Amino acid sequence: MLRQLSTPGSGGFRLRGSFSKWEDLLFEDNLKEVLHAWREPFLRAWRSSDRRWSLLQRMQALDMETQLPDELLVKADRMLMAFGIEGRVPYLDHRIVEFGLALPDEFKVEGRTGKLFLRKWGERFGPGEHLWTRKKGFSVPIAACLNDKTLGMLEQTLPYHPALRPWFKPKGVRDLFALQRQNRKSGAAIWSLLQFALWHTIFIDGDGVRPENNTSDLMRYL
Repeated sequence: MLRQLSTPGSGGFRLRGSFSKWEDLLFEDNLKEVLHAWREPFLRAWRSSDRRWSLLQRMQALDMETQLPDELLVKADRMLMAFGIEGRVPYLDHRIVEFGLALPDEFKVEGRTGKLFLRKWGERFGPGEHLWTRKKGFSVPIAACLNDKTLGMLEQTLPYHPALRPWFKPKGVRDLFALQRQNRKSGAAIWSLLQFALWHTIFIDGDGVRPENNTSDLMRYL
């Protein structure tokens, strides 16, 4: 509700970015000027959905127009193709999508439990305890990757990296490292900055040659 008040007409859905709580700490003024541009596709998708639909239906419509084609599916496809693996997404067959969208909301979500119809259907074929466990994403073990040694190496180079310098405050980047050592809660932001610096060095400043599949080798690009 608070996000909806801050961005009227958006429903407050999918409007918090990875750096939302670090904006004042990190962003230079030129980055702040374009800060909200990334939200426009989400705002357009929300406002174009039929107001007669339920909140859940509008959220599904927004994800089908933005998150799925622009992020989740394209990332999966690129990573699979990078290693010559064919991937299939059977739940995206248009007949299954149409069937799922046509279900009443109470068949989709109950409290904080999603995929309700799918879980109940699956009980016919497998153990229920597996179907009703909490969702587990394919998360990157960032905390393990950003150990003290790696943090020390990155802290010497990342705050002043030429790719970051026009957009991010060096002091703010250094503060992220201090926060990570204190409470391990700024690792995702550091990881994103690292990925941006590596991408910029390899593809913008460099010739796009693929580096070796070794994290220690990647450090030389910083």
